[in-house]
Amino acid sequence: MADDANEDQKLDTVGAVAIDMNGESAASCSSGGVLIKLPGRVGQAGVVGAGCWAEGPVAVTVSGNGEDLLRTSLCKEVAKAIISSNDLASTLVQTITKLFLESRYLTMGSSKLCGVLAVKKDPEGGGELAWAHTTQSMAVGFISSNFSSPKFQISRLPKSVAPGSSVNVQGVSW
Repeated sequence: MADDANEDQKLDTVGAVAIDMNGESAASCSSGGVLIKLPGRVGQAGVVGAGCWAEGPVAVTVSGNGEDLLRTSLCKEVAKAIISSNDLASTLVQTITKLFLESRYLTMGSSKLCGVLAVKKDPEGGGELAWAHTTQSMAVGFISSNFSSPKFQISRLPKSVAPGSSVNVQGVSW
């Protein structure tokens, strides 16, 4: 139960994606939920394909307003687009813009806030990890057997860009 002192506490999603040396992928997520929710509400983390998706060499996890993520099937749609693409960053921008920011399933009152973390291993053994968001910021941590220590980054929208209006994408390759 939330008390008055914690009413404005942020409750965010945590997600993880992984790829092993054989190209097998995995994804998971846990939703922080929303403070004022209807009893019985299930967010994206509790629906297969809505909060995370892994298929072959691709894994994706998403964060944001659960209702918006469910209405747009953003996670599974991003994964499907990535599977058939050779450019992870461009695919994230195009898919999030078309299927989320411009979605006919989201009402005019929707804040259109989301974060996406995706990984894809290519057939030659390399791969790419990318993150994209329409939120003001997104924190990402990652590690590889090629690194001496974990890496951490906070990605931010430019100050001139309103959250929910544009996609910011970054990533690393190996």
